[in-house]
Amino acid sequence: MLIANLKNQLGNQMMQYAAVKSIAEDKNFAFQYYRQPMEEQYINDRDSKYGNDITTLFLLPKKEFLQSIPADMEVYDENKYRIGNREKFYFDEAFAIHDNVVMDGLFESFRYFSHKRKDVIKWFKFQTDTINEAQKKLDLIHKNYFGRPVVSVHFRVGKDYTSHGLALQSSYWINAARTAQKDFKNPIFLCFYDTRTKAVAKFMEKYESVDVRGSLIEDMCLISMCDAHIVCNSTFSTMSSFIDPKSGTTYCPIRYPSYLCFRNNEDCYLTEWIKIKGGRRSLKSDFFTAIHFIRNVIRH
Repeated sequence: MLIANLKNQLGNQMMQYAAVKSIAEDKNFAFQYYRQPMEEQYINDRDSKYGNDITTLFLLPKKEFLQSIPADMEVYDENKYRIGNREKFYFDEAFAIHDNVVMDGLFESFRYFSHKRKDVIKWFKFQTDTINEAQKKLDLIHKNYFGRPVVSVHFRVGKDYTSHGLALQSSYWINAARTAQKDFKNPIFLCFYDTRTKAVAKFMEKYESVDVRGSLIEDMCLISMCDAHIVCNSTFSTMSSFIDPKSGTTYCPIRYPSYLCFRNNEDCYLTEWIKIKGGRRSLKSDFFTAIHFIRNVIRH
């Protein structure tokens, strides 16, 4: 049995679950998962009914959930492979493990499970009322903007992202929308965001848009229903597009800013996704990245 030791917020939880379950199925091992408690300060958003936990947000098999991790199990620690190689987020060593191992890590790469996309979409089945509410919103959009393609736009621009050197320049979303307008006839943009910043307001002023922000799971469900997607450097963003059963056109940054580095693009985005220029950090994020770098140099 492989046990996924899930941590962090929703997008991270989903990638860890999908990666470890895919590895387990590929190796014909049993699979279960444990959900680490998340400290309140790290909670970005929650649904009023279902919270922010993968266990309650989706209809996952109850038999997979563990209340605790069994003692004395061997642990695969993904973090040790990242040391000295911050750009890489996929490691072949994860497939070399034997049975009865706790898989501890972030597994932030589609390369672990992109070959099982149809299965992953089935795994992450939304609650029925979540689907119904998202469908109501989408039906209203189609009524008000009859016949127009619907393109989701996800912004991850909150203070936590900026202060960790992760926020993209606003020009990325502008460039992506311009490309979508060339690919689709008269699209309407649905905007989703963690914080309504100047970057969000600037986009909505420039392009005909609708602010449909709800809870995190309502947003993910609605994004997955859209005709096309503009994603950013966020696992929530990319997973929302990945579980679109239509495999709609997806636009992504040409570079993926991460903590003190840029990730390998092939680890973070699907090869068929359209790469858009402008995948650089914002000026504020550049500043904080420099501060983090200086602090790391002083520590070492």
